[in-house]
Amino acid sequence: MQTVKTITLSETEVKKSLFLAFLVPIERYETERSRLRKEHPKANHIAEATRKLDTMGRVEESFSDDGEPRGCAGMPILNVMRGHHLIDAALFVVRYFG
Repeated sequence: MQTVKTITLSETEVKKSLFLAFLVPIERYETERSRLRKEHPKANHIAEATRKLDTMGRVEESFSDDGEPRGCAGMPILNVMRGHHLIDAALFVVRYFG
């Protein structure tokens, strides 16, 4: 499994919509979630997913579509994290419609 030590940003444009992805260590989840909402108040959506180990060594996962059609944002983000074996991390995707 791969962990995240620093915040990483990636940006892409698809069909005139701008997507900003922020990969963050899980211990920064609340802080970064709040910061992103403050810094991107005009974003249409900020979808997210998290993966972390619990005290028993089991993987806990969560995701949010943040108003995107059900299953179209949060679950695909979570699947990317699973595919890259990321753990103790959160991935936020800020979307601006073009």
